[in-house]
Amino acid sequence: MAEQAYEEIPTDWLNDTTDYRQCFVCGTNNEVGLHLHYWQEGDQIVTEFTADERHAGFPGVLHGGLISTILDETMGRTALFTRTWVMTGRLEVRYRQPAPTGRRITFRAWLTRARRDAFESRGEARLDDGTLLADAKGLFLRVPDAVREAAAEAHPELGDYFNSALPR
Repeated sequence: MAEQAYEEIPTDWLNDTTDYRQCFVCGTNNEVGLHLHYWQEGDQIVTEFTADERHAGFPGVLHGGLISTILDETMGRTALFTRTWVMTGRLEVRYRQPAPTGRRITFRAWLTRARRDAFESRGEARLDDGTLLADAKGLFLRVPDAVREAAAEAHPELGDYFNSALPR
């Protein structure tokens, strides 16, 4: 069976390079943010995170809410394969193992179903040795035009960014 070719997603869609950059997960201007960087590997969106004790929910264990947050953000980016900006409609996370602080965790997500206004995605968080820490599935909804336009109006530096990926 031949492997499907996936159109490359521009790096500046996966990562905000505008002057704004305030997203809690990926915004490099957000002082308390995670400053994650995203990239594409074939049909997957990928990022890595190494937590420290500031991110712990229990000593030595990454807070589950941050795992959920990173999975959510990674999975939402899979709709960019269809050139669509989305918001989370539903997210279900299964925690499999405690996620240790001080070790790199790789988050991966892939699009499982795409419709005009709704997208389903799956994701996972693993240690370098392959240990599955969490997996997730979610439903993501196309950002309504009015919301996207209002955000671009309130933050003109985001106008081109929000309007660069529009539904095909």
